[in-house]
Amino acid sequence: MRQRNISIYESSDEDIEELCTFLEKRFDRTFSPEEIIWKYKRLPGLSRSFIARSKGDKRIVAHTGTIGFKALYGGEERFLWQLVDFAAEPLGLSKRLPLVLTAEAMLDGIPAKEDLPWVFGFPSYRHFIIGQKFLGYEPVKPFFFWQGVPRKCNLADSDIITSDKPTKELENLWRKVRRKGIIRSYNFLLWRYFERPDRYYRFYIDYKQGWITAAFLGKEAWLTEVVYLPGKLKPLIISVLDDLAREGIKIVKIWNDNRDESWDTFTALDFLPNSEMVLVAVRGRGGIRGIWKKAYNYDYYLGDWDIV
Repeated sequence: MRQRNISIYESSDEDIEELCTFLEKRFDRTFSPEEIIWKYKRLPGLSRSFIARSKGDKRIVAHTGTIGFKALYGGEERFLWQLVDFAAEPLGLSKRLPLVLTAEAMLDGIPAKEDLPWVFGFPSYRHFIIGQKFLGYEPVKPFFFWQGVPRKCNLADSDIITSDKPTKELENLWRKVRRKGIIRSYNFLLWRYFERPDRYYRFYIDYKQGWITAAFLGKEAWLTEVVYLPGKLKPLIISVLDDLAREGIKIVKIWNDNRDESWDTFTALDFLPNSEMVLVAVRGRGGIRGIWKKAYNYDYYLGDWDIV
């Protein structure tokens, strides 16, 4: 039996300020109350946020979160859960103890029988090792970044529309070319990109070619959503690179979606793979092993990663 010198419960509004301070220390970036409220209370889906407190001084020592959305897989729409904001500080003899116990409490009943039978996340190497040993994590696939430099072009014939907000037609475009993944509905895109506090994103839309969403991160832009009809990626992305160059962006990053067209396009535009790697890991319902085989055939997007 594992010793428990912590109290675990679902977080409430009264915990938000202290939770922000705790997460800032663990992730070395700013967390505002508005971001916590946006992620867990205003999403077009479901969420859980659990914290562990020391029974001694009552401070927060661990947090785990999960958010869930409708997803498309095998021609069916089912709920899919994602792990977010896993963090812990040392406690007693083990750094792992509060994080593991908090995650077990949060994941009780998730995923449900009617949901897709796994939860996924983008863990750090340390969190993956802990999850693999104690929670049944399995690696699914790594994603590597391609990196390039934006350039100005002569785009007199471009039909690109730029906007800070999504349009309701984008889901139809997504469904034409995607058969798997969290559904890019209007409400999801609005929440993910327009309503998120302290971030700026831009949509590039050509209804004959596809659409791209760019996250502006200082002098970098990360292309979080890249949806394109066959043969249309190169003209679409050239229009995006032109706009980013005019905005003063110096570096553009993108995930490769493992299609031949994307490989050819990135190479033609002098994009190169860099050493950054993001791992997708999953946990089967109840910690069952072997679910990675089914989860491997699902589509994960850079826009699913909440750090961006």
